Amino acid sequence: INNKVKEELKEEERKTPVKWVAFENQYFVASIIPETTLETEYRRETGGDVKKTGEENIIAETEIASLLVPGFILKPEQRRAHHFRLYIGPKNNNFLKEVTTPVTQEPAKLDKVIDFGIFGFLAVIMLGLLNIFHKITANYGIAIILLTIFSKVIVYPITRKGYKSMKKMQELQPQMKEIQEKYRDECKNQ
Repeated sequence: INNKVKEELKEEERKTPVKWVAFENQYFVASIIPETTLETEYRRETGGDVKKTGEENIIAETEIASLLVPGFILKPEQRRAHHFRLYIGPKNNNFLKEVTTPVTQEPAKLDKVIDFGIFGFLAVIMLGLLNIFHKITANYGIAIILLTIFSKVIVYPITRKGYKSMKKMQELQPQMKEIQEKYRDECKNQ
């Protein structure tokens, strides 16, 4: 018994030219990028829960994807070549931004495979700062320490305000206990 769920794509989804197809895990990605002039299509068969994370990104627990090249007929001794670029490697934002399509050398935007989550804008800023600190120090350990110090300095005013508020509450604590003791009987009667 085949327990995989097959999801049919709408016709307009199926006919959309494919920029790239990638399979990824936590740290690595394997992708194939067809040339932009080649009107490739894709079909997919998914199993498990399917979650759409945007108009281009579809994530499934198990997924089988096929990249389809349009059919053609060759006459005797005629040749035809299609160009594809493969990227198989780490999910390094800097590497992925540099990946281009074959032939036209346009950016493939393969960095979209990295999901930074709900607070993606903050994660991108923090990653940029980490990379700047790494360029300065040439050591990720020191870069992380510098990023931590920088973050602490940025949020210090908010933290200080919180500590002041907590201190005031501690000063009021004896008075609050006094009031509770004084009116304990009245609270029980209501």
